[in-house]
Amino acid sequence: MIFSDPAAMGLYFMGAIILFEKNERVLDSIAVSPARTYEYTLSKLFSIGIISMAVGFAIGFFSDTINMTMHFIMGIFLCSCLFSAVGLVIAAKSISLNGFIISTVPVQLIINIPAVAWLFGLRPAWMLLHPGVCMIELSPWSLHD
Repeated sequence: MIFSDPAAMGLYFMGAIILFEKNERVLDSIAVSPARTYEYTLSKLFSIGIISMAVGFAIGFFSDTINMTMHFIMGIFLCSCLFSAVGLVIAAKSISLNGFIISTVPVQLIINIPAVAWLFGLRPAWMLLHPGVCMIELSPWSLHD
């Protein structure tokens, strides 16, 4: 739940934000402002990352199944930033919300299938290169298996 909700859902939140801003022509205003592209991008990633950390902390704290550690909180933040960046790339190339959602299906499969396989015991060492598997490994409950 902590993997799929706060981290991977950043992909959809970022897509919705970018598509809304494209529709309202906010990006045209930002293009002529003194803000740089990387500042705009980092602000989006940071804000969604903070929200994901708060949601992940709440789920972990109230479920009382894991201990909160700095590794865990940073794992949620970094995973959220990565998946939000993927959402930003897909949304930048999408014209409509339907097109965006259809484009995210293969991405979600690539994100989720290795992570689910890792949870069910398929654990070759090369899978640690996958961001979803890395986030799961940063969870305190998986460090003590």
